[in-house]
Amino acid sequence: MCEWLDETCGELLGYLDGKGLRENTLVVYTCDNGWSTASSNQEDPNQKLWRSYAQRTKGSPYEGGVRNPILLSWPGKVKVEDSPYLAHAVDLFPTIVSAAGGTPPEELPGVNLLDADSRKERKAVFGVVHATHNMTLGDHNDTLQYVWCIEGKWKLIKRFHGTDVSQYKALHQWDQEPFHLYDLENDPHEKNDLVKKFPQIVSRMDQMMDGWLEKTSKK
Repeated sequence: MCEWLDETCGELLGYLDGKGLRENTLVVYTCDNGWSTASSNQEDPNQKLWRSYAQRTKGSPYEGGVRNPILLSWPGKVKVEDSPYLAHAVDLFPTIVSAAGGTPPEELPGVNLLDADSRKERKAVFGVVHATHNMTLGDHNDTLQYVWCIEGKWKLIKRFHGTDVSQYKALHQWDQEPFHLYDLENDPHEKNDLVKKFPQIVSRMDQMMDGWLEKTSKK
């Protein structure tokens, strides 16, 4: 699959080159995070296998469930580099609209990734995880399972216990702790929970997440 994807991406870029469109085309690459087929730490009770893939991967707020690559390619417009700044899937729409010469609505949560100032000004990104296969019309927070925030090197995960009547509740029902805190700089695979060691960071980021959730729930 990796070889096939590499070949097809090459075919697409080759087509743009052949048509002379490469320098006038923003190419955006991202992907589904997929899942881990086996636990990377068999001694961690939070990574028990469920239906052939490990918990803390697909459908979770952990490393294996939310992080994937975002690549932008636009010769002459985008510098070739690894960005140290936070990016989120919600940034793709405002970025593409801006690249096309439009103006994205101000109320959108994402930023234009082509704007260096916007990237630098952002201090944190937020996300949610709901029940995987059920929802409540008119009350999207009814099935809320997690809210998470990344600020600098810190990642805080807050556990909720929303409605989940599907078989996929096994993806998160094992997780009963109210918070998980990780130092992504020194622990990118989230093996060491630092909640008890840094309660002040937990409290501050919890307030940030509550404010963000309240704001987005009104939309």
